[in-house]
Amino acid sequence: MEDLKDYKVCIETSFYIRDSAYSLINCVEDQIRMFVDNGYKIKVIVEENFPEPSGPWAHPNVKLERIPPFNRSNDGVLPINYEEQVEKLYNRFKEILQDVKVVLTHDLILMPAELIPNMACRKLASERNDLRWLHWSHSSTAMEVRCSDPSARNFIKQKFPNSFICYPNSGDCKRVAMNLNVELDEVKTVHHPSDICSLLFGDEVDTSLIPNLSDEARQWLIRKVNYPIKLSKDFIKEFSLFDADVISVYPCRLDRGKQPEWNIKTMAKIKQAGRSVKMIVVDFHSTFGDKSVYREELKKIGKDWGLEINKDLIFTSEWKENTHLHVPREFVMNLRKLSDFHMHPSTSETYSLVVQEAMLTRNFCVLNHHTNYMKSIYGEGNVLYEPMGAAYNMLDGEDGATNIKISDEQKHFDNLAKKVLYFIEKANPILAQFRFMRKTRNTNYVFLNELEPLLYYQSLNN
Repeated sequence: MEDLKDYKVCIETSFYIRDSAYSLINCVEDQIRMFVDNGYKIKVIVEENFPEPSGPWAHPNVKLERIPPFNRSNDGVLPINYEEQVEKLYNRFKEILQDVKVVLTHDLILMPAELIPNMACRKLASERNDLRWLHWSHSSTAMEVRCSDPSARNFIKQKFPNSFICYPNSGDCKRVAMNLNVELDEVKTVHHPSDICSLLFGDEVDTSLIPNLSDEARQWLIRKVNYPIKLSKDFIKEFSLFDADVISVYPCRLDRGKQPEWNIKTMAKIKQAGRSVKMIVVDFHSTFGDKSVYREELKKIGKDWGLEINKDLIFTSEWKENTHLHVPREFVMNLRKLSDFHMHPSTSETYSLVVQEAMLTRNFCVLNHHTNYMKSIYGEGNVLYEPMGAAYNMLDGEDGATNIKISDEQKHFDNLAKKVLYFIEKANPILAQFRFMRKTRNTNYVFLNELEPLLYYQSLNN
């Protein structure tokens, strides 16, 4: 099977502006990100008047190819010299696609305004049976594309050679196949992905595009904006966070009273229940003395309970040299935006901003019943309170301790895991919707499971 990663794939567009209000621009930008994130070097076709590239268009693995302008009409009115324009585009496409094996298009075969490149691509496709075409259809409308010239109209009614129709939902596939006059198995479902990191974290700033920017301001942008975003993206990619069913983040200094073993054992039981998990301990200021000893104990607990270290159970202090002591607050909040629940088994708090920030990022919270002052801060009916022990006497509110004895830890944490799963999977539809989108509509999932297989599809007759 031929490797297609070295400029063997091309995205064909006729864009002459870059306007994010135009949804097709966003779709193509997401596709560009998907390819370059997965190691592909690709070509992208735009019209000559398209602005100088920036953002994903300017990625070093993207080669922008420009085509000459042509007449466009939303009513399908072709100019007198349309055949000359078709020939001109055909020659340019032939040149650009000489070594390409797969072409992605967007509404090329549907929009009357695309009649001229549609005919040019069809002419090339009839000559290149080694060239696969993946036509994104953003509408299930009938094949009767408006066209003022009878000869051209008959030409575009013909089946496009060696092609698939890519459609963003499976429910319409039969109607799409009928309207576009193709076989049902020639309509492939490729959902529209979302660049979740970009949506939730924002994008890094290209400081080279800002005129007259002082070095001081540039360094501030890099440190305060770009660094936390890049760090977050690198962490997500390295530890495959989007592959997880359940994500939980516990920012804490490794004092024994913080009891992160509760989080670890609960997540181990969630894993045993058949879910893939990511338990992230943001262990800041924990690189010395008993804190280092405690971390090793926690890692042993995780391993003994069935978690794989640096896969299921992750300590940020052990990730990179620059995260050894601490991470930016923005990094923590970015992970919070992705996580499902927060468990806070700490035995002593005055006011936990960690809990408050978890709630503000819509994490379901499991709090310590024995630190009952939590109820005066966070309310009684909107979280799950579990007895976890306290560093004071909860009965009279005075100094002392509230101890808890668990006779069967396996059963206890199994029950706790079931409660958490109920609340994040069934009791809270908003959280359940987010978790579904996070796992199945991120760019990497859609690319690896839906788009990339079509590049290497062996037979159009399967």
